Amino acid sequence: MPKASDKTFTEKLNSLWDKKTPKYRRSLLSQGFVLTHYAAEVEYSTEGWLEKNKDPLNDNITRLLAKSRQPAIAALFADCADDLESATTTRSRVKKGLFRTVAQRHKEQLSSLMNQLHATHPHFVRCIIPNHQKRPKRLNAKLVLDQLRCNGVLEGIRIARTGFPNRLTFAEFRQRYEVLVPKMPRGYAEGQQIASTMLERLDLDRSQYRVGLTKVFFRAGVLAELEEQRDSLVRSIIIRFQSISRGYIQRKLTNKMLFRAEATKVIHQNLQVYLNLCDNPWWRLFVKTKPLLGGTVTSGEVKKRDEMITKMEARLQQETVDRTKIEEERRRIDTELTKVQQTLEAERALALDKDEIFGRLQQREQDLSEKLAGALDDQEELEDQIDELIAAKKKVSEQAEIRRGELEQAGLLIVRLEEEKRALQNRATSIERQLSELERKVASTTGREHDLEKEINLLKSHLSLKDRKLIEFENIITKNDQDLEGKLERSVSII
Repeated sequence: MPKASDKTFTEKLNSLWDKKTPKYRRSLLSQGFVLTHYAAEVEYSTEGWLEKNKDPLNDNITRLLAKSRQPAIAALFADCADDLESATTTRSRVKKGLFRTVAQRHKEQLSSLMNQLHATHPHFVRCIIPNHQKRPKRLNAKLVLDQLRCNGVLEGIRIARTGFPNRLTFAEFRQRYEVLVPKMPRGYAEGQQIASTMLERLDLDRSQYRVGLTKVFFRAGVLAELEEQRDSLVRSIIIRFQSISRGYIQRKLTNKMLFRAEATKVIHQNLQVYLNLCDNPWWRLFVKTKPLLGGTVTSGEVKKRDEMITKMEARLQQETVDRTKIEEERRRIDTELTKVQQTLEAERALALDKDEIFGRLQQREQDLSEKLAGALDDQEELEDQIDELIAAKKKVSEQAEIRRGELEQAGLLIVRLEEEKRALQNRATSIERQLSELERKVASTTGREHDLEKEINLLKSHLSLKDRKLIEFENIITKNDQDLEGKLERSVSII
């Protein structure tokens, strides 16, 4: 600041920010810079910039204004009074307060505001005045429309409606709105193809959407309609599901209640029959003599049960022996199956051609059939286990057929990929030729661009001269208007 000038300040700004951010660029016609704001580009002139910032606040003046009897002035300089009261404790703070500037004060307030904003989660709110009288339930439509137009709301809405503000990737679009398109083809397909078919079946106007390379673009309001359709469909599905579930639960409860009613009727009937039998003397005699009838038969039944127990024990012993034999045979067969599976996996890993795999599988099938024939001849008592082996052999053969089909599909896929590779190579060569032609065209257009830039600079200088003349004419017109208004007032006063 002590040895700086407006030119050095401008050069420092250009060295710091020019060509480093798209929002800043140096001014070509005058000493200054251009900032890109929300609406348009604004040019700032740095002539007298540093001189404008030399605005120190005197300690005595700020203290005097802070103690003013006018509440508005005292409120404006209240923070200066607080700083000055704290500054009286040290001499250094007193000296610093004497040279405090308005820009420094604004910078401190701005830094404190930014710290407070960074510490919170701010939301943008656009306030609109409904009327100038500050009365409730009164809406001035023209005033509101002017505010919306000046704030850029209507322009933003117009831009959003002319373009395609809403966009979704193919996966998100399919995941969310596939429910609206029944009978979609299953299996793998490209996202762009699926999105186009879904949009055709949804009967949307072609002007309301565009299908890109990775996303689907919609105009304003299209996604809201799709969301309404989806919500109505989901609502109907949920209502249907609720009705079915409630009906099922109610029917279950009704059947349970009917079963309980029927059971109570049966219990009541049985209890009535029992009470009637209790009154019958023959029934009482039968109940008393019934335990005595089985006394003579119990000894014979005990002997029969002992014989049955001995037979069951012998049978259990024989079954345990047979079970051990079956377990040993099953373990031997499991080991053979694991060996066969290991050999099959090794052969699949080492196989390079489908004919070799087919020959090896045939040889392995012959070996398995020989082993199975020997097992059938040797072990006639284990028919169930041999059936399991045959089923395992069938499963292995089916897996071999599946692998054979996969190998054939892989061969077809390799041929197809080679054809696509050739087509891509041809396309790459054509693209390289086009790039070379484009580079030649770019080299030819660079010279034209330099000439156009020179013409643009000349036109900008002419425009600046015209702007100055317009400003002078406006000043003259305003002065004439003021003179005419003064004359009119004089004539009115004379009349």
